[in-house]
Amino acid sequence: MRWQHPRLGIIAPAKFLPLAEQAELMPALTALLLDNALAQGSKWAEARPSLTVSVNISATNLLDHGFTDLVRSLLSRHRFPPSRLALEITETSLIENFEQAKLVIGELASIGVIVSVDDYGAGFTAISYLSSLAVRELKLDMRLITGLASASRERDRELVRSTIELGHALGLRVVAEGIEDEATLDLLRQLKCDFAQGYFISRPVPADEVLFSLDVHELAPSLLPAPTVVASTN
Repeated sequence: MRWQHPRLGIIAPAKFLPLAEQAELMPALTALLLDNALAQGSKWAEARPSLTVSVNISATNLLDHGFTDLVRSLLSRHRFPPSRLALEITETSLIENFEQAKLVIGELASIGVIVSVDDYGAGFTAISYLSSLAVRELKLDMRLITGLASASRERDRELVRSTIELGHALGLRVVAEGIEDEATLDLLRQLKCDFAQGYFISRPVPADEVLFSLDVHELAPSLLPAPTVVASTN
């Protein structure tokens, strides 16, 4: 989500979403975002039924007792499989509202939606918290990943390796974000990370170019030297 401002140009979410939170607009904004994302996902699914659509949600959504009903209603409206929708929740949001987050995550999981812990490693989520949540995915924070292959990052590499192993032991798929060079991608392949994303793989593209971009990468694999790549929209 970006704000196309007539005078200031493109404004990033970090600039305007806190204002939306203060104005209590996040429920309406999230509903609009989900509606658009699932509508677009339904169009992609005609050519790529296996494509997953990922959407970031806020801490406010975790406090909304009607959020699961909203998700269920929009999935039905767009005839979109719940198993192809991933909702990303930041680690800090989980810590701040753990009991309510646990309840909402359980509800979302019960209807088949993938719940992902975003920016994992940026906060201090206890392993006991993680094991008690019905999440299915960990997204390693880009601050852990970017430049991971450099000689000075030996301790970080051990941290990433152990986190990937922990995720797998808990039955979670692990995504590394922030990959900006081939050496880091090769290292994550060796560490058996499940999915990879970052500017080295692809920069953001408009929705109507996503399928073309995937086709080009498959026809010319040298353009995309990745083991497994998750294609998603945020």
